[in-house]
Amino acid sequence: MNTGRKAPIRTQIFGLNLLVIAVTVLLALGATLLLTLRQEQRVLDRNLMNSAQVVARVPMVARDLAQGAPTPELWDFLDASTAQISDIDVIVVADLQSVQYYYPDRAYIGRAYAGSVQDRILSGEGPFTSDDTGVSGAERCAYAPVKGEDGALLGVVMVGVYMRSVAQDILPTVLSLLLAAAP
Repeated sequence: MNTGRKAPIRTQIFGLNLLVIAVTVLLALGATLLLTLRQEQRVLDRNLMNSAQVVARVPMVARDLAQGAPTPELWDFLDASTAQISDIDVIVVADLQSVQYYYPDRAYIGRAYAGSVQDRILSGEGPFTSDDTGVSGAERCAYAPVKGEDGALLGVVMVGVYMRSVAQDILPTVLSLLLAAAP
């Protein structure tokens, strides 16, 4: 006598329906999360790029690079800019040799910029965004050329946000999507 009874067909169909619904919900949640994160990345990149291009066009930045010496006026201006713009963690201004004219930690002023991505700007490429690793860790950065009144390249501006800041911004999005999917 066989004691292993099969579940009735109605129970099997119900279980299969539950499985299909669960998989569908998980796939939809994953797709929504992916699309949301990509959109946030595009917004972040656009904000960083706009900020880098604005800083690169500040006459004081070009003036100091053209004169070959950073000024406390430039430092104060960029310190205030970094503090007032919530999407920015760091701004760097460097000359054609990648020597930093501005960095939030004054100990790095006069030193070579830690990355090599800025070489793309120094070789004539236009503004771009990139992941980079600086002295403070992983960053998402935008780079823009600084040009003089005659159009000559004077240096580069990097505006970045630390990846730990990005993670802090993304966490609420992930949690809200998970909570929205919860019954």
